[in-house]
Amino acid sequence: MKRVNLKSYIAGFITAVLIMSMITTVFAAARSVTATVTYRDIKVNIDGVPTTLTNLEGNAIEPVILFDTVYVPLSPVARAFGKTSTYDGKSFTVFINSPKTTTEKVYSIIDYYNADGKFSDLGRALPFDSKNGEPALTVKKGDVIIVGDLKYTVVAESLTLYFYTQPSLTAVIQWWTDYFKDVEESGIVKK
Repeated sequence: MKRVNLKSYIAGFITAVLIMSMITTVFAAARSVTATVTYRDIKVNIDGVPTTLTNLEGNAIEPVILFDTVYVPLSPVARAFGKTSTYDGKSFTVFINSPKTTTEKVYSIIDYYNADGKFSDLGRALPFDSKNGEPALTVKKGDVIIVGDLKYTVVAESLTLYFYTQPSLTAVIQWWTDYFKDVEESGIVKK
């Protein structure tokens, strides 16, 4: 029968306990930091065009300086480049997505309005038609339209969207959300 050295056994047990406690600490290490951010009226230019970054409600979002690094909000920048951004709170992951195919186009409705709820193409050269004095955009089958957090794919051959002035950006989102609920029930788009 083999003899067990009690000192070695205790040392091994203590080492195992210490290692397990360090692993648990690493995996449970969510942290909070109190820091001072600096606002310096930082201006944003995208492709040489001065741009005011806004949240989905139309409120201006200003970049900040933290620890000598400039931080810019991701969602408005992603939208400016025709991409979408989403955050998965379960995996703590930010996703920035491009259109899945080369023929699919992504249109974010919010990008066509300013903070006052008035139509604005934000200096983009987009294929707008004009009908009855209102700007209109014709989207085709497979194109994606984003309204707030909702994404719709056009399943009909085409759909013409008319951009009407609303009293605020919040009203814009509500108007288009209601519109797309009706259009979805008609089978022209799908979520």
